[in-house]
Amino acid sequence: MNSGHPPTTRQVANWCGTQITLDRNETDQAPFNDNMAAVPEGKQSYPCITQDGLMPTFGVPPEASGGSKWNGGSGLKVGNKELIPRWAKPANLLYYVVKDGFSDDDFQYTVKSFQEAANEWNTLAFGVNISATTERAKANFLVKYYDPKDPEVTILAKAFFPNRVGDVLVYRKTLVEPYWRNVLKNSLLHEIGHIIGLRHEFANDPDPKIAGQNIESLAHLFGSVNPHSVMSYDDVNYINDLDKKDIKAFYELPNRTTINGVPITDYMPKPLEQK
Repeated sequence: MNSGHPPTTRQVANWCGTQITLDRNETDQAPFNDNMAAVPEGKQSYPCITQDGLMPTFGVPPEASGGSKWNGGSGLKVGNKELIPRWAKPANLLYYVVKDGFSDDDFQYTVKSFQEAANEWNTLAFGVNISATTERAKANFLVKYYDPKDPEVTILAKAFFPNRVGDVLVYRKTLVEPYWRNVLKNSLLHEIGHIIGLRHEFANDPDPKIAGQNIESLAHLFGSVNPHSVMSYDDVNYINDLDKKDIKAFYELPNRTTINGVPITDYMPKPLEQK
């Protein structure tokens, strides 16, 4: 494979294995002050379908009560049909990189790339900070190596959403194929986007002719479309100016603000030793 050009399979297959879940996980939700005054309803955003992770993505990816209602802004895709998960700020998320499975070089490269990606998000100062810890029990999540043992798997990495924390998996493909290895940090920028609550930027209307569509994974557009968002399937992901503006605006909204009638739900990070 020519390391200077991405494989064409990325344009039609899911390279990101992150899956949205309808699980409300009420145990970890942040306390909510139900005395907030409601803001008058303004411009309505439009719902869209995003099929994350191992579920099919349709089409070709392009080059709670008492809260207020969002009334406009720029664009992010967030949440599902029941809730829009987010971290209660200020949130300090700690991760621990597990050495098992990585070669020494791959381990050091992954450690470096993940923190570089986290630092790019951290510099935006939107209320969530992500950093490494040397104490596994203190971590809120783990970063692990994963080899699916199947050469047909096109996934590069997998993460999670705030309402159901899991491991971040760095797939073998992204470390052994030169092109993807060179842009590991950029792929992790995208995965960290999921960790802070963002869905894929592209989202197609359901097509009754396509089997296996999951209407339960409705996403919500927070403003206008941003086709080259870090959450797109662009060959190399970058946090662009709209992303920077929108993540700050999203995290400035009060807990339980509704978007399309669905509440933002804030979650408290938990160390692994408490899980």
